[in-house]
Amino acid sequence: MTGSRHAVPDLTVGLPVYNGERYLSGSLDSILGQSYSDFHLIISDNASVDSTRDICEEYASRDERITYIRQKKNMGGAWNFNTVVHHAASPLFKWISHDDLTGEGFLELCMAEFTDAPDDVILCYPRTILIDGDGENIGDFDDNLDLRQESSCARLRGYLDNYKMSNPIFGVIRKDLLTRTSLLGSYASSDKVLMAEMAIVGQFWEIPDRLFLRRYHEEMSRKANVTPDEVAAWFDPNHPHPVSMTRSKLYLEYMRSIASAQLGLSPAERARCMKEMVVSGGLHELRVVGGEMKRETKIGLVRTKKRLIG
Repeated sequence: MTGSRHAVPDLTVGLPVYNGERYLSGSLDSILGQSYSDFHLIISDNASVDSTRDICEEYASRDERITYIRQKKNMGGAWNFNTVVHHAASPLFKWISHDDLTGEGFLELCMAEFTDAPDDVILCYPRTILIDGDGENIGDFDDNLDLRQESSCARLRGYLDNYKMSNPIFGVIRKDLLTRTSLLGSYASSDKVLMAEMAIVGQFWEIPDRLFLRRYHEEMSRKANVTPDEVAAWFDPNHPHPVSMTRSKLYLEYMRSIASAQLGLSPAERARCMKEMVVSGGLHELRVVGGEMKRETKIGLVRTKKRLIG
């Protein structure tokens, strides 16, 4: 571990990374150059085999706000995203990716929002610009996830109706509310479930400024990992493969989250949120889930028959 701090600031920024040498310096420069500078930056390196370690150690040697943690082996993307949260001691937290950029004023505006925000505001995030591998603007992206409704059920409905990408998850988050969620699971698309849990727990406030620069390039996890097994390996390389029933898994995880006592829902609100999930998925989603289960049942029966015959 490299770097240390004595005082705990109001904000911790967490950067999980694996083999991020191409874009890492740009991401670090964009966060370290923010006008709001009183934060702790925790970098968790998932045993990178490129020059990521050298880059991180060089930055940590000249900026006391940085703590660099080198993992002994690659524990997977989900584990790494979660571990920077566990290391954070500040009341507010922000994830950054090694390949995205943080626009000028991002932290200052988000932190200002939290100054007067009610205690049930979990997330403040700016709007998004998409950039390519060379940093060129390829278009604005509208997240439309400003969720200020009072009830958990209404916020969940707004989330399910409008979700397209998890860009807002890179905003500033109230940590005590974040830790009431399950964080990222070691399965494909667990970021969707985490966002749903966050919407249940608290309000999302969208800032109109476009200050999150989301990079779309060939090496990003969504493009570099195509098959279900590759996606699952990104989330957890130690998970047994092959992967099946991905839609069923996701749907059941949504339901498990809502049923969890950790989110603090009353029985009546829990039932309303369950209903929202069923209505949102509709007959099509239920048919997909049913089809996956039927297929896996047949496969299981064939395997059992072969074992008995053999």
